Amino acid sequence: EIPEGVTASGRNGFDQCTSLTEAELGSGLTSIEISVFDGCSALERIVIPDSVTRIERDAFRNASALSEVRLSGSLTYLGGQAFDGCENLTEIEIPASLEEADYYFGGPFIRSGLKTVTFEEGTTGIARRLFDSCSTLEEIELPESVTQIGEYAFAGCTGLRRIEIPEGVTAIGRNAFEQCTSLTEAELGSGLTSIE
Repeated sequence: EIPEGVTASGRNGFDQCTSLTEAELGSGLTSIEISVFDGCSALERIVIPDSVTRIERDAFRNASALSEVRLSGSLTYLGGQAFDGCENLTEIEIPASLEEADYYFGGPFIRSGLKTVTFEEGTTGIARRLFDSCSTLEEIELPESVTQIGEYAFAGCTGLRRIEIPEGVTAIGRNAFEQCTSLTEAELGSGLTSIE
């Protein structure tokens, strides 16, 4: 349990705690630091309080039993490989607040088991590299509020078969769907003015 008064978890705080099955995060927490739960292979579920605005790289890397994640409604930054190797994580909802995703030897969900992604209503942009190299991703539901898709947002999503771009999207960034080798159907909205 991380108490209410703690605002940042220490770097590598619970790294390789292979018997840790649950973690309760206090509502004062604003940042989950690098590799905090890296290698916590028994951790099954995590609810990230709405006070958290940043999840740094490798935060939950190789938490292979992690199957349920609720991201903070105030999250603005998601680090590269944050959920790398979370092979039991098959679905997630991305909050509308997310502005930036980083790439650190892979996107935040590389080598995860992610198959289905939904975005919170009110989401206006898909962060660059958000699902870069997420090869298991099959289904994406973009809300009508989305206006832009960042560069490399879905690059390397080799399991993605279909995408529907909402009418409000005006720009798709460079290589947003690069190496999506299974993509056979893409429905583009009429508002689209730029594809890089």
